[in-house]
Order: sequence, then C-alpha cells, then structure tokens
Amino acid sequence: MLNASDTFELLVTDFEKAIDYKYMPTKEYVSLAEKLITFCNGNLNSENKRKSDCIYSINQKFELNKANIKAFIDFAATKRIYFNYHDKKSIKNYFDRFDEKSFFLFLRQRINNMDILDEFKHLFCPLNLENTIKELHNIVKESGKKQEILNSLFAAYIFNSFPIKLTHSFFSESNSQNYIPDFYKYLHNSFSNSLKREKAITLLVIDQVLIESFNNLNEFKDSLCNYIRYAYNTLSNHCHLAIYIDLGSEYNGLKWELYSDIVLYSEKFIEEKLKIGYFQPKRIEEQTLNYIPNLNIEEADFKIANGGFTYKDCFILTGTDFKDTKIQEAYDNYGMLLLFEKNQRDETLIPCPACRSKNVRGNSYPILGVKSWECNNLLCPDKSKFDRGKRYSLSSLIKQEAIFYEENEIKNGTIKKWQLDLLNKPTKNELIDFLIKHYSLINDTIEIVDYSSKLNNLGKRSFVFTPFERVSDGALHRFYESSFFKRFEIENQSHDINEYKNISPLEKHAIYNGDSRLVMKTLPPNSISCAVTSPPYYNAKEYSNWNNIYCYLYDMFNNAKSLFEVLKPGGTYLFNIFDYFDNENNLVFSAMGKKRMILGAYIIYLFKRVGFELVKNVIWYKGHIQGNRSFNQGNNYPYYQAPLNCYEHVFQFTKPSKKAPLVLPDIVHIKPVYKIVKGENILGHTAPFPKGIPNLILKHLSEDEFILDPYAGSFTTSRAATGFGVRSVGIEYDKEYCQLGIRLLKKETGKPLALFS
Repeated sequence: MLNASDTFELLVTDFEKAIDYKYMPTKEYVSLAEKLITFCNGNLNSENKRKSDCIYSINQKFELNKANIKAFIDFAATKRIYFNYHDKKSIKNYFDRFDEKSFFLFLRQRINNMDILDEFKHLFCPLNLENTIKELHNIVKESGKKQEILNSLFAAYIFNSFPIKLTHSFFSESNSQNYIPDFYKYLHNSFSNSLKREKAITLLVIDQVLIESFNNLNEFKDSLCNYIRYAYNTLSNHCHLAIYIDLGSEYNGLKWELYSDIVLYSEKFIEEKLKIGYFQPKRIEEQTLNYIPNLNIEEADFKIANGGFTYKDCFILTGTDFKDTKIQEAYDNYGMLLLFEKNQRDETLIPCPACRSKNVRGNSYPILGVKSWECNNLLCPDKSKFDRGKRYSLSSLIKQEAIFYEENEIKNGTIKKWQLDLLNKPTKNELIDFLIKHYSLINDTIEIVDYSSKLNNLGKRSFVFTPFERVSDGALHRFYESSFFKRFEIENQSHDINEYKNISPLEKHAIYNGDSRLVMKTLPPNSISCAVTSPPYYNAKEYSNWNNIYCYLYDMFNNAKSLFEVLKPGGTYLFNIFDYFDNENNLVFSAMGKKRMILGAYIIYLFKRVGFELVKNVIWYKGHIQGNRSFNQGNNYPYYQAPLNCYEHVFQFTKPSKKAPLVLPDIVHIKPVYKIVKGENILGHTAPFPKGIPNLILKHLSEDEFILDPYAGSFTTSRAATGFGVRSVGIEYDKEYCQLGIRLLKKETGKPLALFS
C-alpha cells in the first residue's frame, strides 16, 4: 500500500492526465489531502471512476451541456412531454456523465410511443471527453484564472477519489460507522434545534362573527396583537403566519384598518438593542436628525431596533372574475390573505451540505434574519468554477429539502390559480389547501385558529385546532406610542417666505411650482372638494430619494396635514401607493435589508393620525402584467412560489363630516400607462398613473369645484379634469415637470386660454 505522500503524488499525476494540464498545489492543499488519504486508509476509487468524476465536475461547474439540454427539453415540450425538477436534474446528470444507457432507460419509462421515442435519439448529444477538455482549455485561456479554476477542479477530484462515506466522515469529524447518507437527516440528527418543524403554518380567519364576539374593537385588536406574538414564538423558523380577513363590503374601512394594524405590528413589535455589526443606530439617528431638526432623540431612541415577521404578500380574493375584460368596475365582497414569514436570527453553525465540513464562515445575511454561510474547506467539491466556497443558508436548505421529496410537488393546479395576487375567492378549505401545498412540507403540522373541518392529514400534514385567546392589555396602544413612531410622526414647523404664484396659462387649471406642503398653506382652508395623487414612492426613482424610511414618512405625514386643512369637510382624498421592494434603511444599508415595503400600512396609519377617516381601498387591478416575481425557477414545490403583483392600493380617505362619503367601486380594472414606445418615453414622466384613477372622483364633481393633486408629476389629475370641465390645482416640486404639465394640458385642451383668476 502506498503511503499518503505517494498516494497524493499519484492523484496529482492522474488529475493532470485527466485535464491535460500541469498542476502545482499549494502546501495547504497537500497537507489537507494527505490527512484525508490517511483517514481513508487506501480506499481509493478506481482510476476510471476518478477520471469520469473529473469530467463530470467540469461539465457541471461550467454547464457545458446547457444548450444541448435546453434543446432536448424544448423539443420534448413540442410533443407535450414535460419534466419536473427531478427529471431535469436526472437529464442533466445523464448529459454531464455521457450516460446514454441511463438516459434512454429514463425516456422509455416516460414515453410509451416508440415512434416518438425514436425522434428523441438524435437529441442526446452531450460533449464527449475530448470536447469537454477542449472547452475547459478555452475557458482557462479566456478567463485568465488558470490557478483558480484548477484549484476548484482539483478539490472536486480529490474529494471524489474516495468513497463518499469516508470523505463526509472525515470532514464532519464523525465516525464513519454512524454515517447518514441523506444530508437533511444528518442535520436533523446533529443540529435538531435549528431544524425543528413543530409548526409550519398558523392560520387565523377574521370574520364578522369573530369580531362581534368581543366587547369592543380595541379588545379584539389587543387579542390580535397577542395572537401575532404567540404565532412568532411557536412557529418554526422560516415558516409562515397567514391571516385571512373575510369581511363584507360594508366593512371595507375596517378591513384595511386591520390590514394596517396587522402589518405594522407583525413587522415591528419586537424591540431589542442589537449588537450586531451591521446595525448602525448612530448613523440612522444622525441622518434622521439632519432631516427632522425638531426630533426628540430621547423619545425616538434609535438604539432600539424593531423587528418581527417579514411581510410577504397580500392576496385579494374577489368574487368578480376579472378575466372578463368587459368588467371595469365592481362592488365586490372581496377578502384578503396576509402572509408573513418568520426569519429569526440563528447563529448556529450549519456545516457545508456538499462536504459536511464545519470549516465555514458566517458570510452575510442575504435576507434580514437569514444567516448565510460560505464553505472554507479547500477540498470542497462544490466550490465555484473560480474557486469560491459554496454559499448556503438554512433557509435555502429547507427549500432544497422541499424539492428532494417528490411527494412535496404541487400537482393539482394551485400554482396557476394563485399565480397573481388577485384571484377568484376560494372556499376556506381551498385556501387551506393552497397554504399547505405552497408553504409547508409533508409531515408538517398546521395550526388553524377558531376553525374546524374535515382536514385530518390532508396532504400528509397534521392539523391542530386552537381557540383565539381573548386579551385586553392595551398592546396596540403601547405599540403605537413606542419609540419607533416617534421617529417620523412629527409636525414640520418650518415656514417659507416665498410667495407661490400660479404659473398656468389655462383658465380652469392652476399650476404651482414648489413644495406642496408649503404651497397648500397659502390656499384657503376648506376650499378643495377632492384630491387625488400618486406620491413619489420612497427611493423608487431618481427624483424621489430619502436617507431612510423615517424621513419619507415624515414628509408624507406633514403633506397629509396640509392637505387635510385645505380639503372641505366630507371631501375625498384618493391616494395611490404600491408595496414594492426596497430597503427601509432603518436596520441595515446593504442588500439584505431589501424586502417587501409596507407603504400601504404606513399611509393608513399616518392619515388616521392626521384626522382622515379611511372609507375603503379601491383595488386598482392592472391586469396580467409581465414580471419576474412569479418566476418559480421551474420548481413546482413549496417555498418557490411567489405571485405576480397585479394590483395597487388606491385608498379612499375622507375629511370627517356628517356628509356620507362618495360611493366608489371596490375594485377597478384600469390598464397602466404605457409610456415607452420603441425605447422612448413618449410622455416625458417616468411614473405616470392613468386617468381612470381621478375619473373615479371627477364624475361626481360639478364644474365649479376644485380637484387637487399635491404631487402632480405629469399632471394626470388636471388633464383628466379637462374632460369633465372641472377646475384643478396641480402642485409639483420639479420645474421641468411643471413645464411638461403645461405642454400636456395645452395639448389636452387644444388651445391656451387666459390666465387663471
């Protein structure tokens, strides 16, 4: 038997022959490899297997068969033959290993028609050994990273030179006699606390019966806060809280008030003083104080970080089928499903899933609360083609586990049904069926609160039914009085000595260039009948940037206060906002802070504090627009499904009075403005909203009334008002957009008129 040093030299020589390159490993590689050789005690795989595995690694790392595999799968689709994740993984392995025999055995198991089977034969054309090596040499030459590439390939070569049982045992520092082949089971055995899945989903259904069972609304809301805390403490990590609000149209205001309370509380109810390096309270404090000079630092207490669940989605579940393009407006008894994910920081070291080494480093947090690891093992087989360590997280491993078992596959059409975040209203059992298939694994436990039905072991899941606990402890009031809200709910007391003049040449349409908060202070109180706007979204465009979410909310709060003063009692304010993805910059400043924004929830809270009453949310359904967020990587398995966002909020607020608010539709189907034609912006503004939004109000106004837009942009509201003969006031901070508005209004009216009087 060769000693470790001689065996290592033999392996280097065989590796060089396999790839047709000379290779000089560093001392660190030599030392670690010789320790592995000693541990494996001469149990070396055959030279043919080692060479075959080496070619396989090259094909895998550089995806050399990608085009040929795609051609095969695309051709199969033309024959209405489709492959799931496991099929595609097998197909890739057959190509990368040049395993024709297994490939055709696989096909015969799926295709009964011999004529069709014959058509597939010419499509198995993976690179042969000679061409794989040729491609490798081309890549090395073009990349200029020869040493990095050879290091990565050599690591895989050495790792695969011995039985996997031995290499895993060596790097995991465990006894090979107790070897567990399945990595996830190995994790369960060795790191059970991190992988506990005692509860995968908890679902609460809020309906009229539940709310009316309480003495008052405040008691119900306190109990709701208690349930959210309970859910966070009892759910397994990286699992989901679902709250279904099923209230009739007469409760639309309450429905969205609850939405705001639930979303804000769920995301922000945990207060802690973080000591983690990425949290920079002093920087956040300085940024906010520079923007809000009268900020009370003691009350705001930036040393406290707020956390909790991560808001994922809000599905609108409607009784109207908006696939019928003839339907433009609907008065609809829609419900909403709120989804949150628990991502609690867990610093427990998770070994590399490829080599099982504990020589890893906590690389980063790709998502807030989700720890990412990078393997530092020199001989890890899954290093990148340029020799970077394998990156992974416990959350990603759970997703991969979902794919590993075919029983988790979602097969019965729920993916298509729930493709958009607005869909036909399901029954409660259909809703539960969706949740367990998309957000849990087989053998998981699902908790359902205040609901019972025949659900025993549906989809190989277990169900527990618990009551909704009644609590009256002032939790929500304390939350809204906490330091978090003291960072932006502050009156802007600054004044402006500038005299704002109407610059419009059009008789019925006033245009002001300036800060709308200050411009509105120059308008007569209680003079505006209605208002419509789509404000600048926080950090979504080049012209709308704030250092953090507190600065943005401070501006939104104070602008709403000014508008409240000029609006007539009973006047309506339509406010269009969208919960897109960005970073609030109040915890971290890196990409890991990017998440689904909760602008809708913030706006409802702020406007209520100003004094507005929330009438409803007019759901603006934009249709089946294109986007990548519904892309599931071809994986019909839990945790890979994300709906396409197809609606925006249009909140209907009113200034309190004895007058009944305007009756507006619950849902409107309005196509977005298509402003880009052949790559050119034909409108001149990057974020216009359609006239259909202000038209909802304009049809109720007389010609002598005023409609106001405090963030006029491309002056959609004013241009829409021309069609109804209604007077308008548009306020815009950007001088160029004011000139754009004038040009567009002239075009809309056909000719310039006398100055506004």
